[in-house]
Amino acid sequence: MLITAGILLSLPALCQEPSSVPGAYRGPEEQHLLEQTAKNGQIAAPGTLVFSMHGGWDRWEFWYERERDLLFRGEPDFPARAVSDDGTYGDQSWALDRQELVMTSMPLLLEALTNDQPSIREAAALSLGRIGYPASVSFLERATKDPVESVRQAAFMALGLVASDDSTKFLTTTFKTSEEDSTRAFAALGLGLSGRAEAASTLRSYLNRVYAGQTWASQEELVIGALLGAGVHGSADLNSTVLKLAEVWRKDQGNQHLLTTSIHTLGALRNPSSRIFLQEILAEKRPDLVEAAVQALGRLGDRQAMESLTALAKDSNNPRIDSAVMLSLGRLGGMEAEKALKELAPRRQEEESVRSAYVLACGMLKATGSYPQMLATFVHGSHIEKKARTEANPRRDEDALRGAAAVALGLYGNPTAATKLGSILQDKNQESSLRGYIATSLGLLHSNKSVELLLVLAADPTLPVATRRGLATGLSLCQRETTSEQLVKMLLQDEDDSVRFAAARALANARSATSFQTLAEALRSELNQDQVSAQTSHLILGLGFLGDRHAGATIGSLISGTDLREASPMLHALRAY
Repeated sequence: MLITAGILLSLPALCQEPSSVPGAYRGPEEQHLLEQTAKNGQIAAPGTLVFSMHGGWDRWEFWYERERDLLFRGEPDFPARAVSDDGTYGDQSWALDRQELVMTSMPLLLEALTNDQPSIREAAALSLGRIGYPASVSFLERATKDPVESVRQAAFMALGLVASDDSTKFLTTTFKTSEEDSTRAFAALGLGLSGRAEAASTLRSYLNRVYAGQTWASQEELVIGALLGAGVHGSADLNSTVLKLAEVWRKDQGNQHLLTTSIHTLGALRNPSSRIFLQEILAEKRPDLVEAAVQALGRLGDRQAMESLTALAKDSNNPRIDSAVMLSLGRLGGMEAEKALKELAPRRQEEESVRSAYVLACGMLKATGSYPQMLATFVHGSHIEKKARTEANPRRDEDALRGAAAVALGLYGNPTAATKLGSILQDKNQESSLRGYIATSLGLLHSNKSVELLLVLAADPTLPVATRRGLATGLSLCQRETTSEQLVKMLLQDEDDSVRFAAARALANARSATSFQTLAEALRSELNQDQVSAQTSHLILGLGFLGDRHAGATIGSLISGTDLREASPMLHALRAY
């Protein structure tokens, strides 16, 4: 069911609130919602651009924005593994030293946690959690009583990320005794984010009670929080409980939100015992359930599901499902997936979203012989004529398909693609989002040529916002000291909230000592001023991402596989984290 503008505008009044830190951006979903707002006679927020989108909801960018953290950082890692044995974030000569980070950042973040602005407090809580220093627990416990809901939410998730004895005990007690379901829901997320065995036991016990007492109708958002917490935790002990709940909800047609969330959770738990149930869902008549199961099977990682996925796509007339199957095959990988993908190769007249998914899957698979087609699709879109070779002039339409091909080239990893990517990147007449995806692709290649091209692009003061967001992602993936420093420069100087937010998040992949020193000095100066700006919250977020103990996606993995059309306040609140 398509979410209406009325639902969207009413979300802050519900039990979960979106982040108060400005600039969180999840791709064209937000523009699409603005379009729906206009159609329903509502007025968009000041400064926002409402325009008609081709393709509606069937766009590969929706999938990309939900899956990006997993694509670039990997599955959540418990225990956290970003810090090497010698106490640095990586083995490069310029790598950040954790002890230096903790000693410098803790006073700044604890000061920010008491700031008058909610966005500052929220960012500080999240950064304290990502850095994971146990001494911050008592301060974060206090923040769970903050008068602003989004700050409290951040504090509960942060306590989970700290994952100490004290923080886990506090979360467990809160989850068991609080009278507010919204509080318990975020305590459940915190328990999941801790990765600790006793947290899994608490979540399992609750979900077993839900199953025995059939109390899900009155606690839907709380159950969703517990399911998401179980998924990010990843313990095998949680799988059987989630599976039996999913089986009940499949029979009970009145609990489709819970069934869909449980399907996503089964995929996140990656236990092969869920495969048969998920394959059975492929026979359901509801396309949203089928699509959820397809995505879950891809994340599950069991290649025995390939035959069922391929058969589904061959019999389907639904572009969303066809696209989901191709992307899941790309995630599963291997020769069998490559063979299946060739059988499903779309024709030129098929939906652009299907052709985009196909080329992305080829890139993820590094499919044999697919590189020339990916390169030609990037340049020419679907119009690959016999005489149209990669040296010919690029097309000026089909930007969505060409953007998918650009990212696919980066995922494929052939460094020779940098030359063609760079030549089109430098063309200022290209669509701004396409140039952003090209920058991301160059970062994935992370060759010397890619770094050179991205640093030249960063020096251009006329870049559109969409290109700058993609540039931030690309710079982070290069994993060079120079690109890390450029990210901090963007964080300090860019005037757009969404670009600064993207640069802050990107620092999780670019942890240089010099960048940290520059960022810490700038934040200290900001906090010493009488009035702080919106930029301050982005500096604080950047500090937390720099010092994140986790190499894999933690909070970012919570929305993997979800669908914005699911009108769940919990899912909407999590989109900004």
